[in-house]
Formats: sequence, structure tokens, C-alpha cells
Amino acid sequence: MTRKCAYAGFSFVAAAMLASAFRGSFNTVFLLSAFAVAAAAFGFLKDYRKQALTCFLFFSLGMLSFELYTRLTYEPLIALDGKTVTFEGYVEDFTQISPDYDAVTVKGRAGGAVTRIRFTLPSDSFDYYEGITVTGPVERIRDSVSFQAEKYYYSKGVFLEGAQDCSAVRSGKIKHPLMRLVRLYRDRLFSIINEELPGREGAFLSAMLCGDKSEMTPAMKTAMYRCGLGHIFAVSGTHLVLLSVLLSAILSRLLPVRKVAFCVYLAVIWSFALFSGLSVSVVRAAFMLTLSRSGFFFGRKSDGLNSLGLCAMLLTAAEPYSSVSPSFVLSFSAVLALCFDEGQKKENTPSLSGFFKESTLTSMRVLFFTAPASALLFRGVSAAAVLSNILLVPMCVFSLMLCFIILITGGFIYIAGPVLLISSLPVKLTLFCTDFISTLPFCYVSTSGLPLLLTVISTSFLAAFVSISARRRTFALIGVSVMFLWSVCADISRLVSEPTVTAIPAGKGTEYILNIRGRAYIFDVNCRGRRDSAVQRFIENRGVYSVELAFISRKGTMVAADYPERFCFMPERVFVTDEVLTESDPELEERYAVICQGQTADNGLLKVTCTDDGFLISCGEDIFLGPGYMTAGEKVYDLTEMQYPVEMFTQEQVLRRLDYAFDQSYTSD
Repeated sequence: MTRKCAYAGFSFVAAAMLASAFRGSFNTVFLLSAFAVAAAAFGFLKDYRKQALTCFLFFSLGMLSFELYTRLTYEPLIALDGKTVTFEGYVEDFTQISPDYDAVTVKGRAGGAVTRIRFTLPSDSFDYYEGITVTGPVERIRDSVSFQAEKYYYSKGVFLEGAQDCSAVRSGKIKHPLMRLVRLYRDRLFSIINEELPGREGAFLSAMLCGDKSEMTPAMKTAMYRCGLGHIFAVSGTHLVLLSVLLSAILSRLLPVRKVAFCVYLAVIWSFALFSGLSVSVVRAAFMLTLSRSGFFFGRKSDGLNSLGLCAMLLTAAEPYSSVSPSFVLSFSAVLALCFDEGQKKENTPSLSGFFKESTLTSMRVLFFTAPASALLFRGVSAAAVLSNILLVPMCVFSLMLCFIILITGGFIYIAGPVLLISSLPVKLTLFCTDFISTLPFCYVSTSGLPLLLTVISTSFLAAFVSISARRRTFALIGVSVMFLWSVCADISRLVSEPTVTAIPAGKGTEYILNIRGRAYIFDVNCRGRRDSAVQRFIENRGVYSVELAFISRKGTMVAADYPERFCFMPERVFVTDEVLTESDPELEERYAVICQGQTADNGLLKVTCTDDGFLISCGEDIFLGPGYMTAGEKVYDLTEMQYPVEMFTQEQVLRRLDYAFDQSYTSD
């Protein structure tokens, strides 16, 4: 039987994904279904009996791995919810969240299991991998209106967080000196890049090289994701492949002895994996490159599917929940597409047109392999990804390869300065293009609606199957048709959608979003920006492609100047009910206008009148948005006691409670 590792690894990972995605609720059903399929294959497909047995065996092992992790790690940790613990470990990461407090991730042992716990501790100049003992109550991580924390941290193996009143004692001992030096070196390069190249270009380059996106604004991140380039500014397997190509070219000339060159190659590859913080995608790529390059030791040629299956199984065996993490799923899907791409017979056309044709087909194949995961995890798929990857990724790759010079030379300022100046030019053009493309409604397909979600998933599977089994011209025709279908369905969905008002309560204040066919109007009524992160998530999840206007009440004007930092799209115009004290910025000031009581803002599509304590919207029947309540016709809705966001269709005027993912939960009067 060929490709044993591929059959075994894919079956194992499939079981881990299904079990983790449904939290073990249907494990018995999945296992019985797998047994039925294996039994049928064993009985009717005599030539594939070994494959059927292998798949069922490793599918069962994947289920067993999930059950063991759940019983031995997850459940003992969740049992600590609400209890006071003394947690001894070391500082794995820390981030300043305010002038007085840091968010500190500590790795240690609790409830008999090794885990990570997030604590909010007073700022104390924490050091990486320093021993620390934290005492205080811990609680289970739960979702909130601002952030789906439980879903985000579940796949990372982080289930608990500390309360505010925890106390910490630092030992001063470093647990992993080498890893500490790597983290400090990475932080140093990050600081050098942003000091020498402040602004968006520096933030982008430092994110590409160091994987730290803290300097990137939501607008930059959203634009890159909607253009299908989000993978380029995260340290991933792409970086390792580029480094591999450079190393191979250099070592083949400097070290003619193959085994010596291989040892040096491995040392550099795994050193970069350490530099990246051992992220899933980089470790997966390092494993695959190690396996593919070590084949000559055994006199065999490595197989991509075998390597991928083995790597996937090794990476998820100890922590099966990680099989549903976005980084793993997208990385696994993309590499799977590339493995099938290697097996395709390509035209012998060394010309530029031939290269462009092959690159286009490869990019299309990766898009269709990753689209189902993107649609489920991120509520959207970039229809512009194929073109963006062909035209913009080469510029990013050029800048990244230059940044490797900074990495190798230790950030020496006289080298880093000129290199960064040259690197910033392609990045500047890339950012300009992504800013434009991300605002085009047909370039990003939102899958927040079930019909569109099913359409994207089903057509992606069809196109992926065609890319493997059919001729390349047939695949190209079907691929273009599928992407065109996505855009048409997305446009129709927006055109037939009814305008909605979504209210996100915050005590006596409320933040509102009026969504009219993909165009949003934001109203901050005495909310002081406390729900801006939730508004940001709404815009991303619902596929909003333009924020037309924003209105901020008098008590919220203090946050107006920060709008470019907090939203993925800067409003065309921001109206405030009082003067805003901001630094002199002519470009920013052009977007602001003062609206007084009784005045009306009219952009041709919507009329908004400022009142003493809110805003009156002329949208069919008048709707009033106030602090903690809103009215539609004769109905008054009290929002002060609500913990969840609510949504109202402007014609029905019935509130529907939404969950924290902005999905409809149930209807309430």
C-alpha cells in the first residue's frame, strides 16, 4: 500500500477536527459512520481493504486522542472555574493593556494538567520565560459582546483566566534561556523596523518578519484579509519556504558535501522556527521540509501527501483541539492544494505567459481548497485572492527577502536603514492596492447568511475536485465561473436584504449600526467607544464594505479622534455634537463636522437629525436612537438591562436577540 502516512494522518486529523468542532457531542455517531464506511469499502472494494482498515484504525485513534485530552486535561481545568488556585509556572507572553496592567500568559500545571492561564496583573517589567507563582481566583474563559474569547482560545488550549485581584511572585529564574534570547531578539528587530520606518509600511514589514501585528490598524488587517493576502503578514510556512530556497541556492555552492549541507540547512530552518515562536504553520513547514530533504538518506523520494499526513498527525496528537485552529486548518488546506498541484502535469512553457498561467491555476486551486474553512471561520471569502496573490504577493515576497538581511545581520542600523527604505516601496504600493480593492463590493463575499455559506462551500468542493480530476482548461473555466457566481450571489443578497438596526448595549449608553445593503452608519450614543470592538466584529462578520457616516453624542466625543485606529473602514464623515479637541491633522479634520441640536445631516440616501439625547433617523418610519433605548413608530425598546446585541428589521420592527457572533438567536417582543 502506497501513501500509508497520508491515509493514516488524514484519517486521524479528520477525527480530531470533527470531535473538536462539535465538542465531542457526536463522537459515537462519527465513529459508527466511519465503521460503516470502512466495512462497506472492505466488502465491496477488495483492492482497497488495507486502506479501509488503516483509515478506520487511525480515525478511531483520533477520536481516542480527543477523549483522553478531554478527560485528562480539559475537564480537570474547567472544574477549577471560580476557585482560588496557586499556579506556578513561567511567563510565556505578556502584553501591556493599560498604563497600569499587563495581560500575562503563564504556562504551568493546574488540576494535574499542563496548561496556560491568562492573568491581568499590575505592570511589573515582566520577562519572558521567567518563573512566576500566581495566587488568586480563576474562571473559565467566556465569550462577550466585544470578543469571542472562548472560541478563540479553545483551539489554543487556553481555558482559564485569572480575576483582577490575583497576586504574583516572581522567582527571577529563567526557565528557557535560549527561547528568552530568541524572543528578545525578535522584539529588538520589531522595534528597529518601526523606529526606522514609522507608519503603515513599518507596521507591515515588522508583522511579516516578526509576526507581531500590534502596530497594524484594524483597517490594514481587514483590507489585507479581504484581498486574500492575510497569510503574508503572519510568520508562516511561506517564510520558511522562501528561506529554504535561499539556503538551497547558497549551500549548493558553498558546501558540495550533501550531508554537511543538509545539517546546516536543518540548523537554519529550525532556528527560524524558534524565532517564529514555534507557530503551528512554521513547525508544520519545518517538519515537511525536513522530511522532504531527508529522503536521500534512505534512498527514497519523499511524497508530499505522506509528509503532510505525518506532520498533521504529529502536530495534533498531543493537543487535538488545535486541529480546529484557523492557522492549522488554513495552512493544512493550502499545503494539501499544493501537494495535488505538484502531481498535475504542467505545460512545458518557460515563457512569461506560461508562468502566469501556471501561477493563476495554482492560486485558484489554493483558493478553492481553503474557501470552505475561510467561509466557516471568518464569515467570508476573498474573490479577489487569485489576482491579488499573483500581482501583490511577489512584491511582498521581495520585501520579505530583503528583511531576511536584517534578520541575519542582527538589525545593524547601517544595514537596516537602507534595506528598510528599499523594502518599503513595494509595501507602499501593496497597501495602496489593498485599500482600493477591499472597498469593492464584488471582491469580498460575506458568508454570514446560510444560503450563501452553503453555496460557497458546495461550489468550492466541486471546483477543488475538478482541479484534481479534470483538464487544466476545464478547471480554469469552472474556477472563473464559480468566483463569478460568488460575486453575483453576494450582490443579490445585498440588494434584497432589508435595512437593519443593530443595537449593542453598554449600560446607559448604546452603540448602533444601521446596515443598508452593505453600507453602515454608526451611532455612538453616550457609549464613549466602549463597544467599538464589537462594532468592528459586526462589520467584518456581516461583510460591510463601506462605513458611510458616524455620529457621536456629546459625551462620546472624546473617542472621535481615534476612529481611524479602531475601525476597518474610516467613515466618510464623522459628526460630533460638540467641538473635538484633537491634535492638528488637516487630513483628519476634513472628515469631522459639528452637528448641533435640531440640525440634520443628509447624504442623499439618509437623513439624520440631532436631538437633545440621541439621533432621529428618517428611514421609512422614523426611528429614534437614544441612550439605552430606541423607538420605532409607537414602540419603545428598553436596552439598559440587555446583555446581548439585538437587531431590528426596519419594516418588521421586532427585536431579534443575537448571540456574540451576531447570529440570530431567538425572537423577543
